[in-house]
Amino acid sequence: MRPEGHAPIPASVCLLLWVLIGAVGIVAADDDRPDIHLIVVDTLRADHVGAWGYQREVTPNLDRLAGQSLVFWQAVSSAPYTPSATASILTGLYPMVHGIRTVRADMEVGVEVMRPGVRTIAMELGRLGYQTMGVAGNPWIRKERGYARGFDRFVEVSDGQSLQREVNRLAVGLWKERDGRPLFMYLHVMDVHAPYERGWNVHPSVGELGPMPDEYVREIDHPERIHNATGWNGERRLERIVDAYDTGIRGWDDAFGEYLVLIGREKLLESVVVVVVSDHGEEFEDHGRWSHGQSLYEELIHVPLVVYAPAAGIRGVRDETVCTVQIMPTLLALATGEDRAGSLLRWAGNQTCFAEVETDAEAGPLRPMHFQYVARTGKDKAYHQGGKTRIYDLNCDPKERHPRRVSGTMVEEELWKWRTECQSLAGTLGYGDAVELSESVVERLKALGYGR
Repeated sequence: MRPEGHAPIPASVCLLLWVLIGAVGIVAADDDRPDIHLIVVDTLRADHVGAWGYQREVTPNLDRLAGQSLVFWQAVSSAPYTPSATASILTGLYPMVHGIRTVRADMEVGVEVMRPGVRTIAMELGRLGYQTMGVAGNPWIRKERGYARGFDRFVEVSDGQSLQREVNRLAVGLWKERDGRPLFMYLHVMDVHAPYERGWNVHPSVGELGPMPDEYVREIDHPERIHNATGWNGERRLERIVDAYDTGIRGWDDAFGEYLVLIGREKLLESVVVVVVSDHGEEFEDHGRWSHGQSLYEELIHVPLVVYAPAAGIRGVRDETVCTVQIMPTLLALATGEDRAGSLLRWAGNQTCFAEVETDAEAGPLRPMHFQYVARTGKDKAYHQGGKTRIYDLNCDPKERHPRRVSGTMVEEELWKWRTECQSLAGTLGYGDAVELSESVVERLKALGYGR
């Protein structure tokens, strides 16, 4: 169902949480510009959110917020992999331009960094007088890779602190350092990411989520391919794995509702901006694989995007394609009250959105796919891989089962034009040296299923 008409978060829940969190002593801002909260929910598929039509009761708090927000029904991520996709959200640039492109299997050889000339949303908002804070729960999101550029405070957390409820506590601690400037707060949370079973630790009542969609009630075709990170090696029933994934979503949503209360206690909720987006989705054998990072099908690049900004008078559902690289200009427009090129607040019809992934040749369970590119305009999608381009019509083929080979389509031409423009722009931003990750970070990433 679409997000019209949802009730606000119940007052009884708000009152209980107010009692639990007690007196925090947060300083109110003197500036009347809105506080901005950007929440990136790692690995959340759009088609597993109630406001996007999912039939299970997994996202009641997000759905309520969506009912009071501008909802982008067809948002496209720039990549199916956290480092690339998150850098695009924070910079407004595609991976080919900002410089973090590769799904790295061998983490011992170093990882890419943002190009030296790349500016982040934190840098731009800081220049406009915002106090900028971030809490990064994903171990790929590191200061040394450029993600902390422009942040006054940037906290990299351990596995035990990477879920939304723990991140809430860290955020409140940072708020005590407020100095009267408007706030930009970036949170990256891992509740939905594998290993899925940890969701049961925070929301164990799977039966309360409602019936499992029929498409997931079946035997797994290739159980030997199940990604180690899921924690479900050898499982033969798909619904069992999806149950665990959905439970992680519900656990995140419960804690997200608490975060909204925390925001409302600091400042009237109606006067702030809250943006919720996922970096990428997750595959459950939709195209024969598991996890993410290996392809550019819709289960991996179609993401939920909600922009709550009641003071700006925006709400409703937009069904045209938009791109996650448009989040940065949108936040700048909301911070300044000025129109910005690329802002989602402009209605410009279907945007042509692009996505890319570059996997290294030793990608293990992610499989060696090397360079892949996608251009999507509305329901037309061009997918280039292995020297060939496939065309999909998502209106009649939403599961991307029946590609057609048509040369010279407009969306294919846009793909090649985009690649040329990106390569040209990238050359103006410099080149950064790869950095090595610490042993502790490498071990955390391996526990999440990366590398070998």
